[in-house]
Amino acid sequence: MIQHHGTDYSAEQWFRLQIDMIMESVCDLDTTVIVIPSQSDVHHPFCMYPQPRYELNHEALGKNLFFLNDPSTVTLNEHVTIGSTSIDILAHIASEEVVKFVFLT
Repeated sequence: MIQHHGTDYSAEQWFRLQIDMIMESVCDLDTTVIVIPSQSDVHHPFCMYPQPRYELNHEALGKNLFFLNDPSTVTLNEHVTIGSTSIDILAHIASEEVVKFVFLT
């Protein structure tokens, strides 16, 4: 349970509330919201990689709100394709790096 201002929310209710607040803040803008799951999400039923998109009914879904898989790609204006993932690839690479410092005197 998540407690906020004296009200208890389930993880799913809290997620819905956050999506509602985001969509309310961009409702008058020409903005597309893309949400990608993370393995750290408490409410997502799959905590493995790759992850399917969220399942949530919302009135903005398909208009200016999109839930994508993790990993996924997005094509903008038929010219630019962007790949995305919630995995911190640089942290994984850095943890495997072995560096030997040599000091010249």
